[in-house]
Amino acid sequence: MKLNLIFIVMDLLTLLVYPVVFVHGKLRQFSKSKEDNLPPSLLSASSVLPG
Repeated sequence: MKLNLIFIVMDLLTLLVYPVVFVHGKLRQFSKSKEDNLPPSLLSASSVLPG
């Protein structure tokens, strides 16, 4: 009975966490695609600094 309860809790946690991970991944993917469209001078400060 205890083992069954542990698996039920694990399944519930997976169902609760999955949407958060999915949205986080989509936001990262969206921000990465936005960075790809920017000119290189806006992406890093090292390209602006001399040397």
